[in-house]
Amino acid sequence: MTRWLWSGALLLVGCGGDSVIETEFEAARSAAVADPGPAPEGWAPDGALHMSPALIDDLMKVGLETWGTLAGVSTARGPLGVRGEVQYDMEVRRVDIAGTDRCERCMTVSVRVGGDVDYRFGPVRGASPVTVDVALLTRLDVDSRRDQSFVVTLVTQEVDDVTVNVRNLGGGIGSTVNSELSEWGQQTLLGQMQPIELGTFGGEEFPLRALTVEATQDGGASLHFLTRSPTPAPVGRVVPKLRSGWQLDVSQQSLLGLAAKTSLEMGAVSHGVHVQPTGLRMRTGSFEMDLRLWKPEGRGWWRDYTVQGDIDLTDGALALSAKTVEETGQSEGALLADPLAAVGESVILSSIRDGVNQSLPLAHNTTASDFDVGLSVRSLTASSDTLIVKGDLSVSRKMPDLVAPVPGPSQPPPMQRR
Repeated sequence: MTRWLWSGALLLVGCGGDSVIETEFEAARSAAVADPGPAPEGWAPDGALHMSPALIDDLMKVGLETWGTLAGVSTARGPLGVRGEVQYDMEVRRVDIAGTDRCERCMTVSVRVGGDVDYRFGPVRGASPVTVDVALLTRLDVDSRRDQSFVVTLVTQEVDDVTVNVRNLGGGIGSTVNSELSEWGQQTLLGQMQPIELGTFGGEEFPLRALTVEATQDGGASLHFLTRSPTPAPVGRVVPKLRSGWQLDVSQQSLLGLAAKTSLEMGAVSHGVHVQPTGLRMRTGSFEMDLRLWKPEGRGWWRDYTVQGDIDLTDGALALSAKTVEETGQSEGALLADPLAAVGESVILSSIRDGVNQSLPLAHNTTASDFDVGLSVRSLTASSDTLIVKGDLSVSRKMPDLVAPVPGPSQPPPMQRR
């Protein structure tokens, strides 16, 4: 149960208001909850998410393999006009992405898929290994949604080239199979391939005013965004060189503004006390937060504190917990209170946590039902006012739930390809 320690001055509460304290509180609250409005022209970002080329490669591979058209059957006219069937079953072997100046926010993507192709033309049947190399021109797109979130996708614009290599299959049948797979690469791939979602950013827990995305020359992507903090502070536009994973840069001043807005909009906690964070300093493993407790009603008062706490980077996300507190100031006649209890009852720490976590390339946004996608936070540092969070996003194919039985004496072996 929350503890509040009240002095004998509690008897004075309700025996007359302090208009000065109430006026100060209303001014502070109005400034903290003010709607910043739409992003101004030429806005400066107060946050950025940088995604490495390796991460984009992995997400592209997931998108391709969950697209569902890497296996199929097509009818074709073979040698001497004989109609037949070509069946293919392939998987993505390699994805390479690079920046390009052919269009704004564009990337070139080289995809190699490989597997087996089965064919049947009249009495002639067979199978052969096959690889298909496809060169694509893609573009990074951003779509805004009503909940103040933004969806970033990679959209195919053109199929530049398709190269088919069917092993040990020549003559008329080899030419037919080559033609069918080339057409698949040119037409079906471009016409049916869905945009590949790189993530959804913002939303009700962390609303954004604007977001832009740009492709880097090495094949990565950088997202720059503007939060709805009433007190945004810009972060730099320098794009880091990342070998893997991702890096989030976000203004601590903006996180503080969002936390104050959320806390004061929530209203009073126990005993009519309002909680306003006024300063934030985050660093590796710990944080400090300046806090003001307001009691505007009755004989109003305020008290200032500095709260120290821990930052936990486990379970792939950020978590904050308050530990100790030091009083730094008070108004005349201020009553005693429990600031740690006030922080616990407010939404301050969860607001800062959500602000960081909602900016990450979230694993739950992927539709890759056949893949395990794990998000991990590797480090947290600070440079001036900017909080820098680094981490990884691992993508791996799920293991099947059931293991096929080993053929035994009572079980015939599986049928072999002809």
